[in-house]
Amino acid sequence: MPTMKDIAKEAGVSHGTVSNVLNKTGKVSIEKIKLVEAAAKKLGYVPNAQAQLLRQGNATVIALIVPSLREDLYMDLYTSLQIAFASSKKTADYSVHVYTTDDICEHELSILDRLPVSNILSVVTVSSLKGISLSRNPYQSLPCPVFYIDRSPAELRDNDHYISFDKKQIGIDLANYISHNHFERIAFFSASGINHCETQLFTHLQNALSNSSVTLEHFSSDMNLSLTKAFDLLQEEASYDLVITTSILRADAVINAVSLAHCNMPHIMTFASLARIPHGHFHVYELDYTKIGMKIYELLSSPSSQDKRTTSNHILKPKGLPFLFTNIKKAEKETLSILTLDTPSTEALKKLAPLFETISGVHLKVVSMPYNDLHQQIPLMTEQHHYDLIRIDVAMLDTLGESTYLPLTSCLSLSDIDFSSLISTGYTDNSFPNYASYALPFDLSTQIFLYRKDLFEDATICRAFYEHFHEKLTVPSNCRDFLKIAEFFTESYNTLSPTLYGTTMTSGAASIIASDFMPYLFSENTKETITNLCQNKEHLLSAMKQYLQMTHYATQQPWWLDSVSQFINGNAATTIIYSNYAPYIINSKHSDVVGKVGASIVPGKHPLIGGGVIGISKYSKKIEACRQFFQWYYSEEVSSLMMKLGGTSPLTTSYTGLRNLDLFPWLHAVKKSFDLGSRGCGKQSGCSIQQFEFSIGTSIRNLLLGNISPNEACEWIQNTF
Repeated sequence: MPTMKDIAKEAGVSHGTVSNVLNKTGKVSIEKIKLVEAAAKKLGYVPNAQAQLLRQGNATVIALIVPSLREDLYMDLYTSLQIAFASSKKTADYSVHVYTTDDICEHELSILDRLPVSNILSVVTVSSLKGISLSRNPYQSLPCPVFYIDRSPAELRDNDHYISFDKKQIGIDLANYISHNHFERIAFFSASGINHCETQLFTHLQNALSNSSVTLEHFSSDMNLSLTKAFDLLQEEASYDLVITTSILRADAVINAVSLAHCNMPHIMTFASLARIPHGHFHVYELDYTKIGMKIYELLSSPSSQDKRTTSNHILKPKGLPFLFTNIKKAEKETLSILTLDTPSTEALKKLAPLFETISGVHLKVVSMPYNDLHQQIPLMTEQHHYDLIRIDVAMLDTLGESTYLPLTSCLSLSDIDFSSLISTGYTDNSFPNYASYALPFDLSTQIFLYRKDLFEDATICRAFYEHFHEKLTVPSNCRDFLKIAEFFTESYNTLSPTLYGTTMTSGAASIIASDFMPYLFSENTKETITNLCQNKEHLLSAMKQYLQMTHYATQQPWWLDSVSQFINGNAATTIIYSNYAPYIINSKHSDVVGKVGASIVPGKHPLIGGGVIGISKYSKKIEACRQFFQWYYSEEVSSLMMKLGGTSPLTTSYTGLRNLDLFPWLHAVKKSFDLGSRGCGKQSGCSIQQFEFSIGTSIRNLLLGNISPNEACEWIQNTF
């Protein structure tokens, strides 16, 4: 295999130059970068990541030892560790090495014997070792901290940790489920071994059922004998109403045994890391192992916590039984009508409507319309012709909210929805008087900045940017830096640019132009009111000048989907869009940027909040059905499904969950943008949001067309107040 020395000789440069290029230090000229890259490609050089880590002389590997990756619990643990360490700049060079034992002690001992301990930062284990004395326990001699998951050792060292879920709470939850469904004979099917957490769990379930007449039997087997034990379980004299299995693999074994034996399928409850929609006789108790992965990351990335820790045992709260909706009582069949906008969220809601009907008995009639048609129809509604639930844009809330909706206090109680979990920052301030009394967030979005991560990290491109501007190529935090980046990535201004345009501008209708322009107006003045910014002519003119300059570096599109399409097709290096259009990046069959996208807050750090809110029509008589819809829609299960189907979520937790971040890497930027963003012009402005944005948008559009001067555009906007 070729070495750096071989590459240096082929390229005619020094060994140090090759090292700088391959390690992307940015200290080499473009010409030498190209020489080294060409030589490496010609010689077939492939960097050995493991060797690089070893040469650094630091412990950079997390060793994960689990029974099997066929279990989604352990796959989620592995994935969460990978994502957590890769996403942090401080720990990006760390890697997770996984080892599987099949729950066989000898396999685990062999793995521990072969571990390259000098490079191990920590060991994370779901151990199969049982009955081994402390003196013989190989984990006790490891020079790094050990995280024991679920299965605890007889004793922990000072720097070791035990992490699991609250087994007592799980036992109570299962007992309540059994009681609610009137099950009488229960089989508990777990792994074998007296030290396993499954045995503790069985004891807690026994205790929770102690005052009932339920019969509870315990079956156990090694992983590879699950099918055989499942047959034994099914061949008992009296059949079981419910079989509780501690893993998906054992649940599959029961299902396969039923199929082979041609007997009746019992209800099956199993533990899994992912929420699953119940089907037939199958239900899941969710244990989110990504939380364990994040807890490990938190402890390892904060060394000070080792010195200040108060406990080495970490018992996490389980997520529990999803999709039960015990607070929703199935009613006589009726229809609930919803008027909403044509959006990806609406399409997702239509797909989920049958699930709501199955649970509640209420049929959802979802009617979607274009933006203008929807808001023009609302004032025309009467008692005879109306919709029960109505979605309006946040920009129309101050105009239509109070006249359209029933007060929420007359329809909902604090126990119906966890209001603290809803996105609210940015549109519940004094711009929206009485907001909380009338509407709830529905399909909210926020402006975000997307960029080609592969281009921003390319060594040649970074060097070229430095030679041009004498600055490092980084994600822009303000509009001045954004202009430089947009110019650099525009082919007509830089013939070496890999893209036609530096960015996009969305400049269709007046309200759209206003949204596109206002981040420039707010840039570096996030604490100033928009009224003061617009009255400050010097600042307003500066923002207009920057926006006019950007027209040279941007492809101009009429709608947000058109802008994101230009980004998807590789025509633009960056784009500013509303977050509800970001899923098109991975949904598009022709996307050239999947896996190459980075996300951040918009330059200027003041994004606008978009999307819509929902409330109950003042003419609706179906208050109970509306209340049940809210209880269903604002649940974590439905919120998660909405996002997976390309919609948006009204819950803050949806933007921090590791599974969603893995699927939609821009969500961290969305969460921060919701916290920073706003929408409105303040109640002291004397005009509605719609009037204000129309005035700004019309002025900027006429400015772009050359119909008016910047001074005239300023006067037009200032006359709005």
